[in-house]
Amino acid sequence: MKRPKEQAKLVFLGLLRTVSALAGTAESSRVVESSWQAWKQPALTLRLARRTDVPSIQRCNLATLPENYNAAFYTQHLRQWPELSLVVVEETPSNTFGSFPGSPSQPESNVVAYVLGRIDSRTIPVVPTSSHALWSTQQVYQKEEFGHITSLAVSHEYRRQGLAGELMEQLHYQLQKHYRVPRVGLHVRQSNQPAVTLYQQKFGYEPAEKIPNYYQDGEDGYYMVKSLPPLVESYQSRLPFSYQPGLFRGGGKMALPRLVGRPVGDVVDTESTSSSGSTVSSEGELLNGHL
Repeated sequence: MKRPKEQAKLVFLGLLRTVSALAGTAESSRVVESSWQAWKQPALTLRLARRTDVPSIQRCNLATLPENYNAAFYTQHLRQWPELSLVVVEETPSNTFGSFPGSPSQPESNVVAYVLGRIDSRTIPVVPTSSHALWSTQQVYQKEEFGHITSLAVSHEYRRQGLAGELMEQLHYQLQKHYRVPRVGLHVRQSNQPAVTLYQQKFGYEPAEKIPNYYQDGEDGYYMVKSLPPLVESYQSRLPFSYQPGLFRGGGKMALPRLVGRPVGDVVDTESTSSSGSTVSSEGELLNGHL
């Protein structure tokens, strides 16, 4: 027969093993729950826009900007300047794994931010560089191409996380890579001083011209310009992007991957899309000082 002291020791060891087992089970449950919650969290992807993104781009525009467009405007823009149409899409398990190649339909994207750029041109006089040209009575002209930001928007719940900066930086790269333009410009309302300051301090734009009655409601607009230096090849590399909402809130900056290829798939699809609504202006109001 075992002594009472030995029996108490055995009972204590048994209880200790039981508690350890229960603690391990609880910890495993917490790990599984944490992993499940992380998997359910949506992630963000920066990519070239597709024709199927048009409804979501339009919703983002309507929710954030005073200047709006119909669906045909976005579709035409994607066809004409596919390399300059960028979106940040919220990817969730349902829309990431809900379809597969060859499936009859794909889930609609959830665009939380976008930027649209284009190429403009103008005719400028050529400055004479030779003695023969200096004495010539005939003025020579050449066409100059430059980039233009048509519209930029970020959903309210995704502001102050660096998305606008990532989109603008990517668009600047696309302009340099595919079009080799020396500069890029944009328009912004005179009353939108937070946006003017943001463009100057964060993106390097400078006011170049004040345009009276530029907007349809009669408000004046500023034309702001940024010079684009020659592309440096090492500029193509970026850190891998891995983001879950909440990890970078409070002004933290996110690192999105640099896009280097030309668009594929339905970006250049020629199928027509019917218009809906009415086009208010040929220019979008850019930012609002809170991106």
